[in-house]
Amino acid sequence: MSLGAFFLLLKRNTVFVPSLRKLQEADPKEMRLPLHSETDVDHLGRSTAFRDAREWLKIQFLRRRGARRLGDADPKEPCLDDLVKEWIFQLGVRRWAWCWFSPGKAPSHWFESMAMWNLYARTGVAIKTTLENIRMAFGEPDLTEALVAGLEYRVPGTPNTLPPAQAQDYARRPFLFKSVSYRYENEVRIVFQINAGAPTPGAKVNVDAQALLRGGEVIISPFLVLD
Repeated sequence: MSLGAFFLLLKRNTVFVPSLRKLQEADPKEMRLPLHSETDVDHLGRSTAFRDAREWLKIQFLRRRGARRLGDADPKEPCLDDLVKEWIFQLGVRRWAWCWFSPGKAPSHWFESMAMWNLYARTGVAIKTTLENIRMAFGEPDLTEALVAGLEYRVPGTPNTLPPAQAQDYARRPFLFKSVSYRYENEVRIVFQINAGAPTPGAKVNVDAQALLRGGEVIISPFLVLD
């Protein structure tokens, strides 16, 4: 994180957690990968969550395009691809994601990534902590339940190789896919469900800095020169 974000954490016990829509603004590929795979679209279309939301997605699709406001008596029936795109849009404004780097190895073998320093914290710091510490650090009652998962990296257009039931579970969560070109991020996401009435870029969330850092480590960017 940047030094400003780190000082905000230390002084105010606060972190900024962006919405998926905010992440899409910075990365045009965010949540787009499943759209390149007919298999993923098919898995999503057959998932229970998507089927239950289909009529609601249709209404949102038409409303956002003005068909209902203009009194269109016979608006174009949205196809499956339209509804999948609407699903992705609605998730973007209703989910916040706190993104972490994880080497995926035992703690004794953790390593720094120069690519991550360059992209996200060239003049900042990295916090080394545990998932348990993160869980204990959250004080927001509305954010005590979250989905935690590592991202699946794939070549665009290729289907995932997960078992059918798990494939459906991933397909309805497009924020768990990224192109293989992002594999160096080794990303784990903590995703919060926010049923906001209006889209927001995210929010400053209260966390306990002491709990987050307990037994951990703060690593200063190698690009920072300390006098």
